Amino acid sequence: MSGYEDFTFKPNGNTTRAEVATIHIRFMDTLKKAPTDFTGSQELLEVANTGTNILTITNFKELGGYKDVLGKRHTYANNTGVATIEHAIYVDTTSSKPKGIFKDMFFNEKSEDSILLNKGIFAIYYEYTFKPSRDVSIQSIANGSDMHFTSNFIVNKSKIEKFNLSSPINTSKNEFLKGETYRYWAHNKIGTQPGRQFGSRTDDGSLFYYEVPK
Repeated sequence: MSGYEDFTFKPNGNTTRAEVATIHIRFMDTLKKAPTDFTGSQELLEVANTGTNILTITNFKELGGYKDVLGKRHTYANNTGVATIEHAIYVDTTSSKPKGIFKDMFFNEKSEDSILLNKGIFAIYYEYTFKPSRDVSIQSIANGSDMHFTSNFIVNKSKIEKFNLSSPINTSKNEFLKGETYRYWAHNKIGTQPGRQFGSRTDDGSLFYYEVPK
């Protein structure tokens, strides 16, 4: 992270899992309270706003951009763009015990009962999850092109019912769903003062809304 022995910095050189973890640590603000179970989507939104019972990664600023991020399939498929994450919030909904952030930040294909919320500005996510064993360059980490986060709203099927969330529409047209009715690839915008609805746009351009229960 501080360069090579000859005091140069080679952004195209390969990095390691440990260096990736270090990057996460430096961008991370782990709050005092551990994650815990939540009883409804409104409580989740309140947690996102107040910063309690969550693990966060903060201030991951945009280093570049797409000409058009809405409804463009290629922005999810070609892995050449940059990720923009203003404030990514991970909430563990499965355990009342403290849990390390890195086990859950390195998502696998079947991330169970977890919800990742984006607070403030839109975020771009790719069609596959972050794999710490994958060889990536420091440059790729820096510009976000290999920062493989899952979608910013991952809900287990049982959680859809628990949080009174609707399932994604037009699932047959979304090639990244892979038959999973409880997972979709999209980007959401949840403001610091979220209203009763917030919308998502999938990679195929379809727009739908979730209604926050009263």
